[in-house]
Amino acid sequence: MSFFERLLQPFVGKHGDRPVVNGMFLTELVDFVRGQQGEAGLQALTARFGRPLTFSMLKTYPIEQELQLRRAVLDQVFGGPSDQALLYLGQLSFNSVLKNPVGRQALASVDRDPVKMVSGARYFYSLFTNYGQRSFNFLSPKHAHISVIDDPEEPAYILGLIMAGLRYCSVQNPRAYYSVLGPNQYVFDITWQ
Repeated sequence: MSFFERLLQPFVGKHGDRPVVNGMFLTELVDFVRGQQGEAGLQALTARFGRPLTFSMLKTYPIEQELQLRRAVLDQVFGGPSDQALLYLGQLSFNSVLKNPVGRQALASVDRDPVKMVSGARYFYSLFTNYGQRSFNFLSPKHAHISVIDDPEEPAYILGLIMAGLRYCSVQNPRAYYSVLGPNQYVFDITWQ
């Protein structure tokens, strides 16, 4: 059994099918490498990934493909995984949502309001993935917890998505950190001014 099969085994069956993600996230990774390293970088990434880099935002792909592609990008561009690199790629993925017509429509519904953004996190994820559970709890008007369960994404990557979402809302001094509660279980503490 491969690393990714072991990682995803707890999620298969909970969602009926294998966990999937919208192709826009894979396309964004490919575009990122193209921008950083040009066509030679894409050739190297294709060799590292082991299959063609042809993805469509109109399709979904098994999450293990995104995780494998992300790992290949982390190794090739950043010299390996790190929280800083994962945070950056999470922010890049939020930008993918902004480029997607469905994502733009969904984000327009929050009117750049951070409370609506946090409250809608579960809805936004469901537009582009079929795995994980997300819930939120406001501790004050500008302080919230987002709980994430059964999500194979790295917590620093998710943190990048959250920080990019707060910046999209143009809040002052956004801050967020996470605590690991167990395997694939995290709580993100979020504040802003």
